[in-house]
Amino acid sequence: MIDRGTFVKQNQNGVAYYTIPFLNDTGLVCTVYSTRQGGVSTGETAAMNLGMRRRDTPDNVMENYRRLLRCAETTPERAVVTQQVHGTQILRADLSMGGKGIRFGEPAPEADGLMTDVRGAALIKHSADCATIYLLDPVKKAIALAHSGWRGTLADMAGHAVEALRREYGSDPGDCMAAVAPSIGPCCFEVGEDVTQLFADAYPRWDLVRRGAEKPHVDLWACLDAQLIRAGLRPENIRLSGVCTCCHPDEFHSHRHSRGHCGLMAAVFELK
Repeated sequence: MIDRGTFVKQNQNGVAYYTIPFLNDTGLVCTVYSTRQGGVSTGETAAMNLGMRRRDTPDNVMENYRRLLRCAETTPERAVVTQQVHGTQILRADLSMGGKGIRFGEPAPEADGLMTDVRGAALIKHSADCATIYLLDPVKKAIALAHSGWRGTLADMAGHAVEALRREYGSDPGDCMAAVAPSIGPCCFEVGEDVTQLFADAYPRWDLVRRGAEKPHVDLWACLDAQLIRAGLRPENIRLSGVCTCCHPDEFHSHRHSRGHCGLMAAVFELK
């Protein structure tokens, strides 16, 4: 189910970003998803780049973080960042991890997912076409934030994140709520036959491949939706933005559109 109204665009002091009322209206969390608008970066990473390993300066990236996190009513000192490696590990976060990895020169642990039941720990995930999954258990008051590119999606990152909440906090998937941020859509995710076959082999009963163009296109949104339902979420508790980052390079950083010459967006998720 694609619901373009799930993510609502906001603007604060020139910084353009999205929030998720579907989750925020529970009163339990703050959600922010950045655009590329409102930062100080220049060139290919202009203007709101949150990637510390991109062609940008440390001062620019830190100022961008300060501006974006101000919109989330938090600070870099409370932000939890990891190095994303296209895996399925979900790391448990707390306030002792705040600020680590967000400053240049500081190592960050490798993990494509974060989870917490600690108020004030601002979970951060980066993307530039890859999907970001927000998960909230409003009963146990726990959250998870997961980065899911095509490799992570193929490896069932969504299912791993739901299972991590169940294992660590006793979450019932039937209670959980999920939202998938803007990411590359089936309109633009053109792949070769090798990747097509990987998805066909992994999910033989799912209608994920669209043909008719020069190359097949894989529908990662449908895959994530199906994974969340298979993990036990109720369909009415899942929202997909339905916004393709590759189709809107003026608003979002897109690895596919720019052929790798871009910055990174950041998702912020925090228990209030």
